[in-house]
Amino acid sequence: GHIIMRGGKQPNYHPQDIAEACDTLREFDLPEQLVVDFSHGNCQKQHRRQLDVCDEVCQQIRNGSSAIAGVMAESFLREGTQKVVVGQPVTYGQSITDPCLSWEDTEVLLDKLAAAVDSRF
Repeated sequence: GHIIMRGGKQPNYHPQDIAEACDTLREFDLPEQLVVDFSHGNCQKQHRRQLDVCDEVCQQIRNGSSAIAGVMAESFLREGTQKVVVGQPVTYGQSITDPCLSWEDTEVLLDKLAAAVDSRF
């Protein structure tokens, strides 16, 4: 299993938050690796801010952090979200739950992460 840094009333993806989570894992002799959720509390429910969260996480990775074992992002083919209205068609490729990044933004996000990981080797 993994601890998922999802945020709450405040974001918890900053270096200090990651270090504190790793300290707790170490106390229990557990692997110091976790997953950062770019969405939910970490983007304060503003889906476009996932890109900002990604930028900071990428900087941590470039700086040598090995604690971040994975990430989560809210992503779909089309940006945003839609309401389901009985009798009305839904837009193909757009979320009916949480607002999401578009596929194009997701490609940018994944490219940034790949570059950050590559920079460590």
